[in-house]
Amino acid sequence: MDLGAFAQRNEKVLLFVVGVLALLGVYAYANTSQSIFPDMSFSRVDVVADAGQLPPEQVRVAVTMPLERAMQALRSVTRVQATSTQGSSELLVSFDPKTDPRVDLENVNQALNQTRGELPAGVDPQAVIVNPNSEPVLSYGLVSTTLSGALLREFAEHTMVPAFAGVPGIARVSLAGGRIREYHVHLDPALLARYGVAESQVAQALSGANDVRAVGLRDRYYHQYVLVVDAQLRDAASIGNVVVPLASGSSVPISALGDVTLGVAPATNAAAYDGQAAVVINVFGLPGADAVRLARAFEERMQNVARRLPAGTTVSKYWDQTTLITSSQAALRDAILLGTLLAVLVIYAFLRNVRITLVAAAVIPLAMAITLFVMNRFGQTLNLMSVGGLAVAVGLIIDDAIVVLENIARNMRENPGRDIASTIRLSMSQVAAPMAASTATTVVVFLPLALLSGIPGFFFRALAFTLASALIVSLALALLVSPTLAARFLRSTGAMHEDHGVLNRVLDTYEPSLRWALKHRGVVFAASGVVLAITAVLLLLLPSDFLPKMDEGQFEIGYTMPVGTSLAASDMAARRLEQVALAQPGVVADGRLTGLDTNGFSPMPQNRGLIRVALAPEGKRSPYEALSDRMRDAMTAAVPAAQLEFHQILEDMIDDLSGTPRPIEITLAGERQDRLVAIAIALKEKLDDVPGIVDAASGVIYDNPVIRIVPAGVRLAALGVSQSDVADALAASSQGTIATRVPGAVNLVPVRIDTVSRAGDAEGAQIVSAAGSAAAGSVARFAQEPLSSDIEEINGQRVILVSAATSGASLSTVIERVKQVLRQTPMPPGYTATIGGTYEAQQASFREFLTVIALAVVLVFAVMLGTFNSFRLPAVILTAIPLALIGVALGLFATGTPLNVSSFMGLLLLVGIVVKNGILLIDVANKRRAAGDDVTQALVVAGRTRLRPIVMTTLAAIAGLVPLAIGIGSGSEMERPLAIAVIGGLSTATAFTLILIPVLYAGFSGARPARAEEAA
Repeated sequence: MDLGAFAQRNEKVLLFVVGVLALLGVYAYANTSQSIFPDMSFSRVDVVADAGQLPPEQVRVAVTMPLERAMQALRSVTRVQATSTQGSSELLVSFDPKTDPRVDLENVNQALNQTRGELPAGVDPQAVIVNPNSEPVLSYGLVSTTLSGALLREFAEHTMVPAFAGVPGIARVSLAGGRIREYHVHLDPALLARYGVAESQVAQALSGANDVRAVGLRDRYYHQYVLVVDAQLRDAASIGNVVVPLASGSSVPISALGDVTLGVAPATNAAAYDGQAAVVINVFGLPGADAVRLARAFEERMQNVARRLPAGTTVSKYWDQTTLITSSQAALRDAILLGTLLAVLVIYAFLRNVRITLVAAAVIPLAMAITLFVMNRFGQTLNLMSVGGLAVAVGLIIDDAIVVLENIARNMRENPGRDIASTIRLSMSQVAAPMAASTATTVVVFLPLALLSGIPGFFFRALAFTLASALIVSLALALLVSPTLAARFLRSTGAMHEDHGVLNRVLDTYEPSLRWALKHRGVVFAASGVVLAITAVLLLLLPSDFLPKMDEGQFEIGYTMPVGTSLAASDMAARRLEQVALAQPGVVADGRLTGLDTNGFSPMPQNRGLIRVALAPEGKRSPYEALSDRMRDAMTAAVPAAQLEFHQILEDMIDDLSGTPRPIEITLAGERQDRLVAIAIALKEKLDDVPGIVDAASGVIYDNPVIRIVPAGVRLAALGVSQSDVADALAASSQGTIATRVPGAVNLVPVRIDTVSRAGDAEGAQIVSAAGSAAAGSVARFAQEPLSSDIEEINGQRVILVSAATSGASLSTVIERVKQVLRQTPMPPGYTATIGGTYEAQQASFREFLTVIALAVVLVFAVMLGTFNSFRLPAVILTAIPLALIGVALGLFATGTPLNVSSFMGLLLLVGIVVKNGILLIDVANKRRAAGDDVTQALVVAGRTRLRPIVMTTLAAIAGLVPLAIGIGSGSEMERPLAIAVIGGLSTATAFTLILIPVLYAGFSGARPARAEEAA
């Protein structure tokens, strides 16, 4: 079909359709959800079971092992990682990535229902899908100088949280910190002994007295009444009036056995904002929700709520996940605008015609807008990768328009007497077919990305979808709209300038260089071999990482105090850590949780906690890595006993989602826990001395000291009590037991029974019965157990995970040092050490990317095979790809950029771009040979004809990528290695396209006619 004629006949319809699509794209941009990452769903389910305070070994036998057996029996399960800690069991169940996470969760819940009968009483395991929404979008600190912690929490729970109902995209709002009010029944052991009353009797009396029951209906005087027996307790006085039956047949009120007061529950966690005790409000979003809209709507509600806060109470935001979203999108928007400007300047520099430059420039906003519409229709969000794809596309989507308009401009110069309409039709007939083929080769390279798994798969499929959509749209605009606009703007064929002096000098240099190369093919081939050798050496010398490192502007500090540290002592140490953090330049605010994870789901002991730190914008502070190193040293000096772990939160989220919680993770496997512990501790000490490693952790987590109490049956029988009476008495003398709940103003208030112990330890707790009383130490044996550690298992194999982070060195450099340490640490027979973590994910991704690139080359070959109907010509063009790697290696080497999955994506994109230029060149050569030219003349004419569009498209692509390569603004770090790789590769590939491909073409073709070649 004559596209030029078609476009001219239907120009009004085409312009109308394009205009409507562009407007729809603008509307889509305003209404498409924004997020930091693409939508991701992982076939990974987290199972958590609370087991009271059982030691790890008992948790493993009673809870973890039944759950493990149930999970391992499920279909498609690839890995079950189980952790048994004091009082809790957690299993991370990984499924085949091809499964649906919602189906996986349903299967897990069914297995849990079938297993509950095997678990101890009161153990109720819960399961959730591991996803990015497990972390809060927003966090606020609520502090008050006038309200107690309990009243502040109640105000937040019953006044503030309901005000946020209906905020678009909100999943839940959770609270941390503050205390919960409850009634305390303080029983006096002496009075219990006098009356012969045990704590369990008091609890039974309270539970039985606190009852409201509808018992039936009664008709009276033609009306029906409901009979309600109301014995409900309502306040401290009514609790104190409850009577406890005595063995003698009489009774005694609870008030005669002790005191009843309104107090607060024992603290199990603590929260702070900027070093002050606070109630922390965490806001979570729904999967796929627009995080930016959620944050804005919530902030508006919060401002209204803040006006009604009690006197002396303030609420402040210290964590906002959307800050990085908005700043990264602003940075990418600036990169798009700057890249567009540079690409347009390149066009004008070559064509030196304002009108034709404007025609080419019009393609960019139109293609961007229509691509946004396509993204919206296919459910893509505006995220770091999709918008990054638009930024990468800036210099590429104008390529097709450049080829079309340059060809029109050339024909206008060469045929000044021809009318503009016929000139455009001629130009389109010359370039339409090779342009379609060349764009197809660039698009098909993205198809094998479907094979990528994990985080790189989700990330780069989103980028590739955007980029491929933009290229397809740009091709359609170049073939259908650019000729129409050219016909309207270029009324005169005499308006085109001749080639300016610079291009003439390039042409004058290029033609003799090409002729020399065609005569000295051996020299060219030898030089190419040298280039390949140098490339191999440079690539081997390049350091490597997994994903590019970003400066998020917010980070988290995990801290662990020595085993057995109480909540109060941990909280005191955490305050000192907070003071150090707040004293650092560039720190804006911080929020802290102790004894509780930010997701409100994962268990955490009271000696551990998290500090989230918000930083000033980039440019007003030190980079994250320098700031965290400085803060780590200061915190270690302030609290030497604290084990610290620094990480950026989104970076840590990516690691958790990919199943690699830390950059370096060494899995020690063996049978005996004590031997594994010894190996892990020794290995951790060695890692501390490795340059580039920070925050090394042995993975040995000791649990709180345990005092084992073994009742003596004979003594219990003599006293007339049971083992459960001993347990009840000890529970009441420690933190007490909840007997019942009574209605309060806004919720049910627990009633806790405890005893006022006269002794300083558990042995002094009084065991009371009708026969008398005795100290617990006289009826049971008390013995302190050796410290026990958490038990970790992977697929039933006992392991310990020694882990560390990196700072100031690439992952590959540090891994080599770790391997050296492992070689110097011999393992006992039956014990193994395997390096995993981010390194394992990196190696898997690199292998997948190599497969993807190989398949992309095959697909590109297939497209060219269909285009040229030749096996030799595609092989000629593909030879430029490995030689283009010299530019990639030099670019990465010169900028100090490690080889990572982003630069691998650049290699993949480079395959399509390099081939695109080769197709344009070979197409002209084939046509000249078909017209009767010999091989040399055909190649020289093809080089002269395609030199300008090839150089223009190359420079335009480079100019469009320059802002990304510089790395302006937050979030641009993710695309920076890609941009550097493509710029470096294009810089050298152009020379190989213009010299080596003609030499290879001549070598393969010889003096045979073109028709014979085309049939080969």
